[in-house]
Amino acid sequence: MEEEQVVVSFCISTYKREAIVEALVLNILSSSNPYFEVVVVDDCSGDGTIKRLSDITDTRLRVFEREQRGGGSACWYDALEKGKGRWLFQVLDRDWIDISKMDLLIQTLQEEKIDLIVLAGYLAIVSDKLINLYENRIINIHPSLIPSFCGNGFYGIHVHEHAFNRGVKVSGATVHFVSNVVDGGPIILQRAIDISDCNSPEEIQLKILYNIEHKILVEAVKLYCDNKLKIENETVLII
Repeated sequence: MEEEQVVVSFCISTYKREAIVEALVLNILSSSNPYFEVVVVDDCSGDGTIKRLSDITDTRLRVFEREQRGGGSACWYDALEKGKGRWLFQVLDRDWIDISKMDLLIQTLQEEKIDLIVLAGYLAIVSDKLINLYENRIINIHPSLIPSFCGNGFYGIHVHEHAFNRGVKVSGATVHFVSNVVDGGPIILQRAIDISDCNSPEEIQLKILYNIEHKILVEAVKLYCDNKLKIENETVLII
């Protein structure tokens, strides 16, 4: 399939689930829509996964095997890296795809004129192609005060575990534009809160989520929609 034709990449990481992942792939490929691909990365299963998938002749399927076992995160990253689509979707090898909804999604992505993408804590790596296409038009929120506790490996509860173990007294959240560097895009809004009374990472997570994240993400989106944001030298100005 020509790269420019791929709208959506369904990215699958798998380990020792040969029958299940084969069924999932065949399920997705049962759609006649030509504008998607399925990317499977096998994490050195050593079973019949590669053989089963290699016997599928549909050109929308691309199969890769890691040279050495890397675990779930590394395998996911490989799958997302190999996706050629403007949109990348993580699919668990035990998932099942509703073909009618998938076709509608692809059609919508093709037809709608999208001005802003809000990831809202999206935990997957967004493709460089999509980031370049929507430069400074993709917003995400991170549960710390960037540049503290951010970048590769800092996501979800792991952010708050690092903050808790380090004994920090103040943390918060950051809304930022998405760039090719993880958590490295221009910062739109930040807000801090005292966490010295929190006794666990989970307490920190909930305190920041309900007191800050749910508020400043909405504020940032409104600022964008009201044309109140201006970027100069990687710095966001609110005008």
